[in-house]
Amino acid sequence: MKSTRCFFIIVLMALAKIGLAQVREVSISYDGVHGYDSALGQVLEWSSLKEEPRVQSSDKPPEGLRLRWLGTSGFELGDNKTTILIDPFISRPRVSNPFAPLIIDTTAVDELILKPMGDRNVDAILVSHAHADHVMDVPLVLSRSTTTDHSPLLVGDPNTVALVESYHLSAETRLLTFDDGVVHYLIGKFGDFTVEAVRSLHPQYNFLPWRGPEGEIEGHPPFTGFDYLSYRNIAIAYVISYIQGIEIRFLRWSNPPKPPENRGGRSARFGNPGEEEQHHC
Repeated sequence: MKSTRCFFIIVLMALAKIGLAQVREVSISYDGVHGYDSALGQVLEWSSLKEEPRVQSSDKPPEGLRLRWLGTSGFELGDNKTTILIDPFISRPRVSNPFAPLIIDTTAVDELILKPMGDRNVDAILVSHAHADHVMDVPLVLSRSTTTDHSPLLVGDPNTVALVESYHLSAETRLLTFDDGVVHYLIGKFGDFTVEAVRSLHPQYNFLPWRGPEGEIEGHPPFTGFDYLSYRNIAIAYVISYIQGIEIRFLRWSNPPKPPENRGGRSARFGNPGEEEQHHC
């Protein structure tokens, strides 16, 4: 009798453990994020390493304008007519084995990137470079966002395009090679947003004089972390202009060429402004 009772207790514990494993918290947390001052509310501020003041996102933002942070370098930028995704990465794969394939978290992508957008179409997906924590979820986002009537424009370097093609996806792309000394591209207008791309250099890591895996992406998914490669160590910076003189710069650069001048109005920067801050990217 005692052994039978112990057996059932063990079975119940095992079932409870399996059940807990199936319960996943699908949410974005900003707790402990450097540069977020909860005492002042939702504000955007430069690094404490820079002697610059805190900057409110906007005193009177244009109606409908929104900027949603997805974690790491991912953002959703849009208004009532247009939606642009920048480095949409929300999966958090385990990295205990660096040679294990990285699997896209389809639930997280659906719940945290796509579901909050409702019925809005994705007009453009801008990718800075093809390391896993920037581009890994892009094939799924692109696939989910493409219909018979609408397809987002994918903007990125040759490795980003090669990665998407490895999934056998047909996409409208704007390929940025930065050949022949080119450092700047005008991508075009998306509603009231004007997008430009600037060549920049992927920064080195804090703990290692290395810019991450670099080379030419080959093969087929699933890929390991070392299969996601930057193209010539380039990390594309995007400059997005909006009405009322608003300019938003998504930067991840080290020793960059001078970006387009701010043409007046308000400007906000996101990402790595220089080698003083060399976060994982």
